[in-house]
Amino acid sequence: MKIKKLLVVLLVAVMSLGLLAACQSTGTDGTTQPKADPTKAPTAAPTKAPTAAPTEAPTEAPTDPPAEKKTIKISWIGFNWRMPVLPGPGADIMNMLQERFKVELEPIFFPAADFITQLRMLYTSGDLPDIFRVPGMTELATLHKEELIREIPLESIKELAPEMWADMKRNAASDPFALTKGIIDGKNWGIPNMNVDATYREVVVWRDDWLKEVGITKIPETIAEFEDALYKIVQADPQGTDTNGLHCSGLKAIYGAYRDPQFFFVENGKLGNGPTDPLNKEMLTMLAKWYKDGILAKDFDEQFAAMTENEPGTYWPLSQVFHRGKVAMTALGSSYHWEKPHYEGQENPSVNYTALKTENPDATYEFGVPAKGPTGNQGMTVYSATSTLSYMSHKVDQEKFERILEMMEAMCADEELYTKVLWANKGEDWDLDDHGFVINLVKDDWPDEKKPTSRGANFAFVNYNAMKFHKKYLSHRYAISDKYTANFCVAPMPFASLPSDGTTRQALDDMWREFYVEVIKGDKSVDEFDAFVQRYNDAGGLDRLAEAQEAYDAADSLLQYVPN
Repeated sequence: MKIKKLLVVLLVAVMSLGLLAACQSTGTDGTTQPKADPTKAPTAAPTKAPTAAPTEAPTEAPTDPPAEKKTIKISWIGFNWRMPVLPGPGADIMNMLQERFKVELEPIFFPAADFITQLRMLYTSGDLPDIFRVPGMTELATLHKEELIREIPLESIKELAPEMWADMKRNAASDPFALTKGIIDGKNWGIPNMNVDATYREVVVWRDDWLKEVGITKIPETIAEFEDALYKIVQADPQGTDTNGLHCSGLKAIYGAYRDPQFFFVENGKLGNGPTDPLNKEMLTMLAKWYKDGILAKDFDEQFAAMTENEPGTYWPLSQVFHRGKVAMTALGSSYHWEKPHYEGQENPSVNYTALKTENPDATYEFGVPAKGPTGNQGMTVYSATSTLSYMSHKVDQEKFERILEMMEAMCADEELYTKVLWANKGEDWDLDDHGFVINLVKDDWPDEKKPTSRGANFAFVNYNAMKFHKKYLSHRYAISDKYTANFCVAPMPFASLPSDGTTRQALDDMWREFYVEVIKGDKSVDEFDAFVQRYNDAGGLDRLAEAQEAYDAADSLLQYVPN
């Protein structure tokens, strides 16, 4: 009887051990792990050594060490394709990138004047660099048609380079089509290079000391307030220089109050021709009166096509007539061309501030806004946030594709890396002054091999400039832009060109500019506006509008391929 009881106890013990083993498995570290739930998707089982008996300790199976990242050779054309890197021990920035990302970099450079010519020579051989940036958008169609580039899915950028993607999305907020520029047939073929400066409009700047002198304490906003201020200043002639109200560039602040004749406009998805819109008949009547009364400068038409009063041969955003007290308002340049001192004693905070103070030491100015028109229209057209595209050769395989994106992502996520690939080493090549401004420590007499460009910095391996870091290190500039020129921005058209660009565009532009100047100067009556519209339409204006509408609709259809 005792033997039977002992056998029962042993049987129960063995069954208990079997049940425990069924509920647990032994991990590779010798610990017990819960058994997988059979109702859930299976996962790869960890490797374990077989046990000789329940009483023996489990032995670990040998595990392979993680595969070492292999070095990949990457040929590269970055933003800086004009100033060669000098590979070698002294190229510390290039060498740092190679070691960190396990790559062998082959930088390629072309003379600036021959870049496109030399690049196109590689089309025939098909031996394009693995990644390369091309100025402008003109090469995409050819590169795609000749099957010289590989697809770069936007979803892959979002997944593999989330910080870069987030930066792109932030900067595309002002231009809904910015991330469609590289899409053909529903697939993306280029990495959009964002230009944060393009997301801001040009300035509107007033001589606020003159406004105060004529009793105006508020910067004008509506077209009626513009007119009131301009007339009062011209009549007072505060500097005794036969002051006008505005010159050619100032018209950009007026155009948006009606229809800007330089561009197509869009309402509810339908495009219109700016020069022929009926609203501009009212604008031309007003401008003709301003011209007659000396509000608009008599020589405004000398650079009417360029919309500038800048003296030829000088830096383009300089408004010499404003500096000399010849006009009360200008709309020439970006906000950083008009920065005022950020701290006492700062020298040359901006080109226009310095030029104005040289001509008129006591003069002051303030930023304004484009005029608001009688129907509520207000704004100035900005440029596309996508300035260029970077492409990858069709020979780039998935492993190299992911390594390139890994590098680009790191430059958008790692601030220290970002500053190194732009400016090289802090404290040696660049630094921050006591006011937080980036200062260049590179000396002109340094030998070439010591300069950051030769060592792999200064955009040699940058194909996406992280705007969040760019704005941080130029925070003084963008504080002004965000405050004064981020508002009343009109998005650009989503197409860079139209089929009729080489045939009727120039003739149509010449036609509307000639008519507008003649009406403003009093050589023609504004009553001829309707006849002008008919001539414009018959000369190809309506055909060009149809092309634009088709291009707009096509671009609009591409938005579905842009991930959220």
